[in-house]
Amino acid sequence: MLPFLEYINKPEHKWVCCIGVPYATHIWQVGDASGLNGAFKTALAKAKREYIKHCEKPTFEPTDLIPLLNKAWEKSFNNRKNAVPVIAHHSWNPLNYDMLDCIKLSGAASSNIIDLRAASKDDNKPTPLIIPRPNINGGIGSLFIEKILEEEWKSDGRMEKFKKMKTKMKTREEKVEQLRKLTEISSAVLASYNHYTLDEAVLDRMQEKHDQAEEEKRVAEAKRSEKQRAADEKFYKTAEKCVSGKPLTVDDMKCLISRA
Repeated sequence: MLPFLEYINKPEHKWVCCIGVPYATHIWQVGDASGLNGAFKTALAKAKREYIKHCEKPTFEPTDLIPLLNKAWEKSFNNRKNAVPVIAHHSWNPLNYDMLDCIKLSGAASSNIIDLRAASKDDNKPTPLIIPRPNINGGIGSLFIEKILEEEWKSDGRMEKFKKMKTKMKTREEKVEQLRKLTEISSAVLASYNHYTLDEAVLDRMQEKHDQAEEEKRVAEAKRSEKQRAADEKFYKTAEKCVSGKPLTVDDMKCLISRA
């Protein structure tokens, strides 16, 4: 994690890496484009068939994966002629906001609109609409209503929490101070603090945690070395005592036996 954060935050080639949920990847993700995805699958199948021709047994080993993917990659996602139009269509380059015009995202799809007026044989006289009365006191209807209300309360609670956080963290320094208090850093934790980018603040906190962990390892290793040095010193003194013919205590004998 730390090498990745260091790379994307280098001033000479800084990246903006955001945390989010990849909904509707078939709309915005180039890797999900039907043309490139289909070309990749076709090229991969051809590469597999060609590879099997040169094998004694029709089996694949883990080491075969990368060469096969390289063959398929060159003829699909790495094909500039096909990839450039897809990248533009998905609004990555140029950044033309073209994806916002997608009817699936606009919410204006006529297929989602249901006409509740049930027409009779005579189109001029629609039949009266019978509105059902759901059971809100018990059963499955009551359960669904409770779930809907529960989600609404959770959503309201999250919005109120975010408002309080934004009030507390008006400046970058305040946000960095809040991140320093985190004992664990993950996408879920950062999102709960209304922080959605892997920027210098996250890098600094991860570096602090890394340095702290390295220091704890160093201290633990120093303690182990000191304990081993004390045990060696005690053994040598006990061995000299034994060679000189002096009487040994129970602790001395345990010391000699443990090193035998």
